[in-house]
Amino acid sequence: ERMNDAWVKVMYYISELINDKTALITGSTAGIGFVIAESLGNEGASVIINARKADSVAQAVESPKATTGGKTIGFAGDLSQTTIADALAVLWRQYLSFAIQRSARRIYDFGS
Repeated sequence: ERMNDAWVKVMYYISELINDKTALITGSTAGIGFVIAESLGNEGASVIINARKADSVAQAVESPKATTGGKTIGFAGDLSQTTIADALAVLWRQYLSFAIQRSARRIYDFGS
């Protein structure tokens, strides 16, 4: 029971940290990336779902949008390409709170 209480407190703290923040999750149209995006959305974050293929992004955006009240958008593009990562940074830097980069290489520093 004590462990359960501690877990509830941790989840509350995490929820407070990400509520009303915007997260970019690369590779988030399926698998663990999709689960992360959906979970962050359910905890109050706005989510940018990303993958290389536009049709995959469009399909993946629909499910979290239904559970998060529409705070999920998609960005199709290969973020390993500098020009595409730069374009995303220019468009979203002022709104982006954090990124979860699932790609094997570091794609961009979205720091403040």
